[in-house]
Amino acid sequence: MSQSFPALRGAALLLIAMSAPVVQAADAPELYHQYCSVCHGDRGDGRSRARQGLSTPPRDFTAPGMSEALTRDYMVNVVLNGKSGTAMVGWKTRLSKTQAEGVVDYIRQNFMHGRGGTVKDPHAAHGTQGESAPASAPQAVAQKAPLPGRAAKGAPLYNANCSTCHGLTGEGNGPRAYFIFPKPRNFTADDARARFNPDSLFFAVKHGVQGREMPAWGPVFNDQQIADVSQYVYESFIRPQ
Repeated sequence: MSQSFPALRGAALLLIAMSAPVVQAADAPELYHQYCSVCHGDRGDGRSRARQGLSTPPRDFTAPGMSEALTRDYMVNVVLNGKSGTAMVGWKTRLSKTQAEGVVDYIRQNFMHGRGGTVKDPHAAHGTQGESAPASAPQAVAQKAPLPGRAAKGAPLYNANCSTCHGLTGEGNGPRAYFIFPKPRNFTADDARARFNPDSLFFAVKHGVQGREMPAWGPVFNDQQIADVSQYVYESFIRPQ
């Protein structure tokens, strides 16, 4: 007996759906080690053999503050679509959204100090994903900078490494600013002065800022140097004496 085309089409779709692999939570470790560990390492700390060949170091998921700095939704989006300016490619042609979510949950549960879930982003004041703080108060952060900064020590570090984007006067008009979008942060703007403090600056410098060209300087500077740069920016541009 012949069957109508819609019926045959429906049967074919049902057969495809039945034969599609079912993603289980147990698949996440295997997917991580298949797609992610080559750069991020077996322990999620970015200490892989491929690290030396990458211009931007892989993300260290074990670093303090990572569970606060990276929301679950943001991480799923990066897994699927990649991240510009880094070696992180998008895996949406290989992984389904469900698989990407499983990998992200595996990372958050096994490598990050926090345990899964979506959390507030302490870098929201930098124009990234997350909840913005009121303009009248400094941006709240997950924790305080681990040590006080010294503005005098931070000045040469800023001028040598940060001014190319943020400018020598902190107005976001450095020589590279023309090629960057969104534009580098203008630290002298009213919203920046209302929201930023040395703590939020410290974590933005150390871990980078989501959705912007601001890289993570944690692999380059030690905590004291990061605190020094943050204090210099705060005293020179955010709250100039």
